[in-house]
Amino acid sequence: MALPPITVTPYTPISNQVYNDEVTIKVTKAAFNNVPFQEGKLVITFISCLFRKVIIENIDEIDFPDISLAFMECFIEGIQVDDVATKNISILCSRSVVAGRIASPHIPSVDLSDCILRDSIFIIDVQKVRISFQESQLAPDRWSGLSAKVKKFTITEASTAKQSYHIHKATSIHFSSNFKKDRSREMQDLHLALTYSLDVEDKKTQIENVYLDSLSVTGSPSGRISVENVRVENWYVYNFSPKGEATFFDIRPKSDTGETKIGIHKCNLDNTRFDNVLFDRYKIVSFYLTKFSKAVFTSCDLPDNYEQFKRFMPIDNVHYPEDKHENYAKDVYEIMLQLKMALEGTGNYFEAQKLQAVAHDALKEVKGIPKQDRIILCVNNWSNGHGLSIKKPFWWLIGSSVFLYILYLLSLGRIFNSNEFDSSLIGYYFAFLDLTHRTDFLVDKTEYNMFSLGVDYIGKVVVGFFIYQFISSFRKYGKK
Repeated sequence: MALPPITVTPYTPISNQVYNDEVTIKVTKAAFNNVPFQEGKLVITFISCLFRKVIIENIDEIDFPDISLAFMECFIEGIQVDDVATKNISILCSRSVVAGRIASPHIPSVDLSDCILRDSIFIIDVQKVRISFQESQLAPDRWSGLSAKVKKFTITEASTAKQSYHIHKATSIHFSSNFKKDRSREMQDLHLALTYSLDVEDKKTQIENVYLDSLSVTGSPSGRISVENVRVENWYVYNFSPKGEATFFDIRPKSDTGETKIGIHKCNLDNTRFDNVLFDRYKIVSFYLTKFSKAVFTSCDLPDNYEQFKRFMPIDNVHYPEDKHENYAKDVYEIMLQLKMALEGTGNYFEAQKLQAVAHDALKEVKGIPKQDRIILCVNNWSNGHGLSIKKPFWWLIGSSVFLYILYLLSLGRIFNSNEFDSSLIGYYFAFLDLTHRTDFLVDKTEYNMFSLGVDYIGKVVVGFFIYQFISSFRKYGKK
């Protein structure tokens, strides 16, 4: 049963009231007749009140400079704000428990400071949204008074339950905390979903220094987006095409033990910058139907080898990594090439070459490529790691040349015979490595046989191949 509407009087706080049923707060024009505006004071204030469901209603425009509607240390199971005619009613909640829906383009601002959600809150079409947390204000002893008034409510249970913020089509968003960066925030299970629309021209989004279990960004923002110093377990960017600048700085998981995911799907990231994003810490990273060759990647940590890069999965649904489509390997190949182009755009040839190598490994798995090309890719990986490894061709050069040189000496009867070991043969090994050496560099032509000539010829081919692979790897930083 709905309770009678609450009559509010400007600058007269309402304290310690309990509303066990649905109640409506009516903000009427008559209540403001002959009331002088007081700069810096909250206009309508509820302190330490308990609401089961509260509806805020304003059907006529009020000529008043600023109408602030504040809930201080209140418990609100559900709030509903839809009918607002006046364009200057702002809503503030401080150290309160709240949930519900606030949706009106006439509301200039919603401010939630040190609040705890009962499940979720939807903030839609509001011009300015500010959500902030101070670690000291979320300490259990700060909530003892509210806990004593509400049955079965404890700050520890409430703060560790899932809390979801859904912000849709806001002009300005600021979401921040003063939580310490040197440890994971175990207290809150926070989820933040941002949605942008072309019919609302947003100006700025600032998300900084928060610990999130999920962050979802969707739409085409026109203003600047900055996500900085964020620890997030699951990060989803869907149908995202920023018109202004979007920067993601210092992003990493809250911990290294969870099933962490990044899903970037159907996006155009030409105006996007990723700076110090630890992609290698996430268990699954999915770029799907996304253009990002012109995105900027700086100081990002990427996996080091093909096996680790297998966590980069172009899949339709990041929650079901086993559902891979028929052209999966080809998509992996093209994603690696896009990442390579993006890194080359910032001059990061070190990471770009790793991606080129990974792309070649993925290309081997693509159906339909010619068999000879597959062989070439396998040999390049085996011989010098697609141009990245100096050790591979060096040790292959030493090992193969020593083996062939011993065979060559055996074919001539110069070793493992009854004669004493000829130490000059060590020096002739370096002549054997010389690709231009003459066939009689060691013995006269009369001592040759078919086997020795064959070994000599094969030696020139093999040694030449590994010298080329060694030089190719040695010059990897000179490649463009």
